Amino acid sequence: MRSAAVEELNERREETEWFIEGDFEQYCRRMKMPSTWGGEPEILMLTHVLTSPISVYMESEEGARNIGRYGDEYDGDEEDLAVLFHGAGHYEALRVL
Repeated sequence: MRSAAVEELNERREETEWFIEGDFEQYCRRMKMPSTWGGEPEILMLTHVLTSPISVYMESEEGARNIGRYGDEYDGDEEDLAVLFHGAGHYEALRVL
């Protein structure tokens, strides 16, 4: 999935380059490395690759709370993909396709 998200980022460069810190091409090369963790840009690009919204949750005292939703344009009848954000760039899937 990582390389699909990076390819999508490249295809949408005109609309995405502004929110990437630093050199865009260097960022994309780094994101292709297996040891690099993705973040918001990659989650957003995965919504396009998977044509599905992705909801991001974070643990709180009341349980998991939604802290963001990406890919509203793909809103449909099916449940969103969901990931749990642990902080420091670490995400885990809450539901598996």
